[in-house]
Amino acid sequence: PRSFNCYLLISFIFIAVLLLLPTKAYAYETLILDDLKDVPDDLSFDFTYENAEFEFNGVDGIVRRENIAGYDLYWVSVPTPSGKQNGGFSYSDFLNITFPNIGSIGDKLININIHIDNLEVTTSGPGKLNNRTYFLAFSTNDIPRMEFKSCVSKQFYVDYTVSITYSDTGELVSLPFFQKVYDLDLGTSNDYFNEGWMPLNGFDTLYFYKDSALVNDNGFFNTPDGYSYVYEDELFKSGIVASAPIGQLSGRFEEGNCGSTIMVYSQFTNIKDPIKTAIITS
Repeated sequence: PRSFNCYLLISFIFIAVLLLLPTKAYAYETLILDDLKDVPDDLSFDFTYENAEFEFNGVDGIVRRENIAGYDLYWVSVPTPSGKQNGGFSYSDFLNITFPNIGSIGDKLININIHIDNLEVTTSGPGKLNNRTYFLAFSTNDIPRMEFKSCVSKQFYVDYTVSITYSDTGELVSLPFFQKVYDLDLGTSNDYFNEGWMPLNGFDTLYFYKDSALVNDNGFFNTPDGYSYVYEDELFKSGIVASAPIGQLSGRFEEGNCGSTIMVYSQFTNIKDPIKTAIITS
């Protein structure tokens, strides 16, 4: 399908900005965006199942097309530990997803790597897990969509690190990028659990739209319980644009019986001589 039902659309939009590299890579400030503008998405990298390479470390990971709870997707799963069908377990440093030669900056090809630093499945929620824990999915059509997704009522947390490097040397791309996070609009209930995002390392500025309904809940940015969800408001009322000075950043998602989509974009994708210009400014 062109969109996943019940998903938290979280797009990673990496765009060059007119910024000097700050001395503090992990501190960030917050600013308000007065203009209700979206970031253009016509420069996206193709985060498809066909373009991805999967490397599991120390775990019997499986990637295959399955129909789980009515969702026909390429699912990524790990074993549910014995006796842990009610949750209460975690996996650390167990998965690298690499998109080799996924784009270019000038005449240099780049790789994008998404490392799953930690997956924690809590005991919160009435649902039970089967012998596999499904936590990530790719679209089965030509829409480049990679989504952290669960189909059971269990709160879980995913820590990730994104690294953008030159394909030939492995050198980190020392240019500024944007990450866009939006549709953070579900509070706790019997069926859904808080959807939120927490910046960890690599960000220098978080931009919030002037109509934002987001609150800081112990480090996670999400909407409060009772927030009235409106699809058209998923960006301007429940979205964040986060800038990073170089091509490495990390964050944490909290999810429930729903999902979070990741997409990556770059202003430099097809530009021979990239110039740092701002598409979104404060």
